[in-house]
Amino acid sequence: MNFLYSKSEKVFLNNQYLNEYLNAQVKEFLTGLIEQIIEEEFNERIKRKKYERISKTTGVRQYRNGYRKRYYLAKFYVGMEIKIPRCREGNFNPLLFKDTGILDAELEKILIHQWSEGNSYRDITNFVKKVYGEKISLGLMHRMIKKIDGYVKEYHNKRIENEYDSIYIDGLEICVKDQPPSMKNRYGNRRYVRIGKNTVLLGVVGQRKEEKKIVREMLDYRFSPSENTESYVELLWSLKKRGLSSNKFKLAVHDGEGSISKALKIVYGKEKVAEQECLFHKLLNITKLVKDDRNGEEIRRDIWSVYNAKDLQVYGEKEKQVIEKWKRKEPEVISLFRKSNSRLKTKYNFDERLHKSIHTNNPIERYFRELRRRIKAIGIFENMESADRLIFLMVESINQKRGSLPTNSNLKFTH
Repeated sequence: MNFLYSKSEKVFLNNQYLNEYLNAQVKEFLTGLIEQIIEEEFNERIKRKKYERISKTTGVRQYRNGYRKRYYLAKFYVGMEIKIPRCREGNFNPLLFKDTGILDAELEKILIHQWSEGNSYRDITNFVKKVYGEKISLGLMHRMIKKIDGYVKEYHNKRIENEYDSIYIDGLEICVKDQPPSMKNRYGNRRYVRIGKNTVLLGVVGQRKEEKKIVREMLDYRFSPSENTESYVELLWSLKKRGLSSNKFKLAVHDGEGSISKALKIVYGKEKVAEQECLFHKLLNITKLVKDDRNGEEIRRDIWSVYNAKDLQVYGEKEKQVIEKWKRKEPEVISLFRKSNSRLKTKYNFDERLHKSIHTNNPIERYFRELRRRIKAIGIFENMESADRLIFLMVESINQKRGSLPTNSNLKFTH
């Protein structure tokens, strides 16, 4: 056994030394290759090779001024120290570093994705330091993230071509420090920090089928000072102009917010969009009126058995049973329970197999749960631009995980 252990240890050490040797050789080769490419580019710029003299009559003479060192971080290799020629007449920036600076394009995408998943700037810079031996600056991280502004604009204007079985509409509260003039608070201050939330993120999620797979994607979102009809109208009008006409979806699901219903009627008018009110939100609102806490769990189960009925006939039968059972014990609960509206029963106009996915607005709530997780780490956004940037990245990542195609081919997280 000792003999076998000794042999395996030697093999392991030899492999380790071999890997280190190979990595060093590859790194040396790549460093030399990159420096040679940069040297040729520099010679082309100054119109002469190293140590080559030219006559004064040829025009302006440019002189070399030594070298400066930069680290180039690639996806699969540790940081490479690159010598870059300097020119007295001005800085020389090689084409290699034009777009990504010291970062390889693939590595930049990885770091952007890490940031969208919940890692802070400092977490990422520390990670790069441990893996590549070079700590990138916070300023570089900020400039790298700002490059996605073009993708954000493309997302908000992307044409909607798909048809959806249902769309889900809701709002999420966030906090933004520096708001635009159109979103001033009640005291008229443009820049302020308030404890709690001061902005609402309004979103629309579409659900469709591709063969046997269910695909969900957030079609768009908007920032608003509150959940109001005007803001929802603005969001829905934008989607309609981009292609989300009434014949592109069969049902709109929401939590019963009056401003959403009004906005749907304003935007789609006589087309009469079918609406389904979230039954879970309705259940929560009803059971808030329970007087005796001991009845809470039982009455919740009874009311949910009504809302979860397979057809209208069963719905009516169970509704009568619940009313009869609780009308004396919990009169306030039953009084609100009786005030049902047609939006609670819209799901019965669709196939029974779809009921589970359309009688609550859980699809958009799952999006918001992921957004809350990331937003919680930030606490407060500095301005609307930074909020839009981060929320787009998170939405794009979730969309791709749930089957949607990337907004831009250069921003692929899962495909």
